[in-house]
Amino acid sequence: MNKKYYLLILFLLVYSGLTNCKPDDTIILPKMNMGILDIEEIDFTNKKIPLVGEWEFYWNELRNEFKSPQDEKLHYAHIPNHWIDLESGKDTSVSIEGVATFKASILLPNNQEKLGLRIPPMDTAFTLYWNGEEIARNGNVYEKDGETYPEYYAPQIVSLNSAKEGKNEIYLHMANSIYPRPGFRDTIILGLYDELEYEFRQNLSVDVFLTGGLFIIGLYHLGLWVLRRNDVSTLYFALLSLTLVFRIPVQGEAVAYQFLPMFWKLSTFIEYFTFYFAYGFLGLFIKSLYPKESIRFFDQFIIGSVSFFIGILVLFPLSIYTRTLIFFEILTVILCSYYFYILIKAIINKRQSSIGFLIALFLFLLTYINDVLYTSRVIDSFYMTGLGLFIFFFAQAFLLSKRFATAFNTAETLTLELDAKVRERTKALESEKEKSDKLLKNIQRDLNYSKKIQNSILPKIPSQKGFKVGVLYEPMNEVGGDIYDFFKLNKDKNKYRFMIADATGHGVQGALVTMAIKSEYENIKKFIRTPSELMEVLNISIVNTYKTMYFSCVIIDIDLDKKTLEYSSAGHPEQVLLRGSDIKCLYKTGPIIGLKQNIEYTSQVFELKNKDSIYIFSDGIFEVFNDKSEEFGEKNFYETIKESHHHSPRKKINHIMEALKQFKGSNKFEDDITLIILELE
Repeated sequence: MNKKYYLLILFLLVYSGLTNCKPDDTIILPKMNMGILDIEEIDFTNKKIPLVGEWEFYWNELRNEFKSPQDEKLHYAHIPNHWIDLESGKDTSVSIEGVATFKASILLPNNQEKLGLRIPPMDTAFTLYWNGEEIARNGNVYEKDGETYPEYYAPQIVSLNSAKEGKNEIYLHMANSIYPRPGFRDTIILGLYDELEYEFRQNLSVDVFLTGGLFIIGLYHLGLWVLRRNDVSTLYFALLSLTLVFRIPVQGEAVAYQFLPMFWKLSTFIEYFTFYFAYGFLGLFIKSLYPKESIRFFDQFIIGSVSFFIGILVLFPLSIYTRTLIFFEILTVILCSYYFYILIKAIINKRQSSIGFLIALFLFLLTYINDVLYTSRVIDSFYMTGLGLFIFFFAQAFLLSKRFATAFNTAETLTLELDAKVRERTKALESEKEKSDKLLKNIQRDLNYSKKIQNSILPKIPSQKGFKVGVLYEPMNEVGGDIYDFFKLNKDKNKYRFMIADATGHGVQGALVTMAIKSEYENIKKFIRTPSELMEVLNISIVNTYKTMYFSCVIIDIDLDKKTLEYSSAGHPEQVLLRGSDIKCLYKTGPIIGLKQNIEYTSQVFELKNKDSIYIFSDGIFEVFNDKSEEFGEKNFYETIKESHHHSPRKKINHIMEALKQFKGSNKFEDDITLIILELE
């Protein structure tokens, strides 16, 4: 919304509030002169007469009988006013503690409807008389012992049943012992009883409406803070609103006295307490909105000062803390100057909503200053803080809503832009996905073809006369990094050579390495007599050709005629010779292939017996993990092969695979698995 529009809203609020709240024509009506108010020619319809002007004043006396000016020199005091600002007309001076009588004569017209008085809230105990008849009382004026103070702080509407044509006498007996500003703070209003009662009910409704509105605003912004705690401005605004929810009912028409068991000391405490807290929360609210314009020293000074005055309020009695009000009012001038400094600086820096905030705060402070001056009887006015609060909180709620609306619009715009980018990116991704799907299909086709090639170079190991055999080859992916080989060394002799190699890496990388191993091994496997010599030649060939190719390997020769097993192991896991349920391990006889040239490998020879089982495998059979990240390991493997030692090689392999799958659960194999089992007949 353009700035000029909400400035216009604020102007209309102020204008309507002032026109509705000003005292109707009372400022042009006659005032008391030397204790007499002549209103015999006044029509009371839609008119309310303030009993202002010169009242007879009797200091330290509670009079019920009065003499004429001819019989006694009378002393007059301008009312409304605090009596400490008056002269006693005697040798003694007026003090805070004491009693006083205020008296006036009112000349009324004839044939009027029922009249009444609106007695404003007073901080001084009083008894009010009309033509000698007591018509109102607040506190015990005539108590000699103890403190004297009013019972409540609320206006009264009383009926003047004894009003008559011509001269009527009104006088008040007042007494005070603890309040620092005793006497008349506000004006007694004379008017038609029904109109005064109607106006009271109207004002009461406004206070209830304002209190309820602030309560809803406070809860609403408190809820905003709960949902969005990084923005503390909503929290401080909520606390400021809720603070004034407690303040308004003890001021003005004092709505709290209509619904709660309230008394004067408690309402005075609430009035001061909320006054101090409101300025503290206002400072925190402004700081949270414009942190870069705030000054840390002043922020700490505000918190410290408010805490100091609240401490006095809590620790000391009413007769003391009410005397500190003037000092806090001086402090508010400093605080307001600082707040204006922040807002002006925010306007210069073009902060959001700073101009509207400044205008709303300025109007509120004008109403507050009016009330301070009116309370101190510096000016003759009426209470305007309710109007100021309405303007201020309406404006702040509007400005905060504007901030949230701006943030929402920004988020909405960003969301729309993001949606557009997402759609654009999705379209691009779909296009890329089509390309990638096509590429993946090609890769998968190539992998399947590579798998066929790799499987084609792995020899079939049929059972021979003298031994049975079982083979398991389970690559982690389509192709793997394990390779094995089998051939008969001599056609005339029953001697067979087995080889397993485990390349570093998996998948395509591992498969490429196994192809290189296969190529080098095929060139030399038939021409070298022992496994250790073959291992040394293979190592030299790999180092010279590939430089940085590494793998573990085991070569085993089985001589069925001599019943011997000769092997050489290049960094390969311990292979197993199982005889019954006894396990013999075929340990490493040298480091892995490819580290350096001229490595010596040794061979080990074992005698074989019928029914011996030889387990030749890669380390993938150990490196199987369950959901708890526990490894299958050597111990479980040894126990598993013992369990199935009486089975055929093929059934042994099935038993081992079932144990592996049961152990890993839903996990995948994390390495290639190769296993060859020979069983001598």
